[in-house]
Amino acid sequence: MFMTYLSVFLMIFYIFLNTLFFLPFLYFLNEEKGVYLTSRVKKYYGKFVLWLVKAKVEVEYEDEVEFLNLKESKEPVVVVSNHQSFVDIPLILGYVDLNLGFVAKEEIRKWGIFNLWMDRAQCVFLDRSNSKKALDSFKKAIEFIKNGKSICIFPEGTRTKDGNIGEFKKGSFKLALEPKVKILPITIDGTFFIMNKNNFFVNRGKTVKLKISKTINLKEIERYRHVNINDFVKKVISENLKSV
Repeated sequence: MFMTYLSVFLMIFYIFLNTLFFLPFLYFLNEEKGVYLTSRVKKYYGKFVLWLVKAKVEVEYEDEVEFLNLKESKEPVVVVSNHQSFVDIPLILGYVDLNLGFVAKEEIRKWGIFNLWMDRAQCVFLDRSNSKKALDSFKKAIEFIKNGKSICIFPEGTRTKDGNIGEFKKGSFKLALEPKVKILPITIDGTFFIMNKNNFFVNRGKTVKLKISKTINLKEIERYRHVNINDFVKKVISENLKSV
């Protein structure tokens, strides 16, 4: 019990301390250098969280050469993942070696000191308060990707309640369909047993598996003309979840 509370406290403290320490640098660095700084901090944060919960992380690539070429080219992609736990984002930050932004709730803009940090971390704020604002937010996110930035989305919209994959919302895939960038499906298994939607407690010492699939090239759109891309990607991840 003590280690559970200590793990949660250290996660929160680490985020807060890093934000306070690095934030002054972000005010004086130009955008490019600020993005680079936050990319390094994000990676160490992700690995720190998984170390803190004593997780054994296993990473599998469907095509590692393709992934390394993708990383080297810095080609923008939309990473699509299932969503099991709060631990998913640290896992992706620490073990998917791409500089990724995430879709964040608009309310986080009100968090004062975190605003600049998340901007340099290449997060896109999505306002779901009404349909017009949500549409405007999506347009900004699409421009973000067209400008060469990669982003990660959880198309279920929330963490799973039972470990099973929920519906992949079709609207999320506009972020890839509009600019016609590649989709990189990744499959997460095991974070549900560390910390999930039904349980605030942290279970340490679990095995976490992360499978990085081949990319789906939407420029070859004729291959996907007769399927819903959200169902297609869900099928890829669901099948991976059975095999990892």
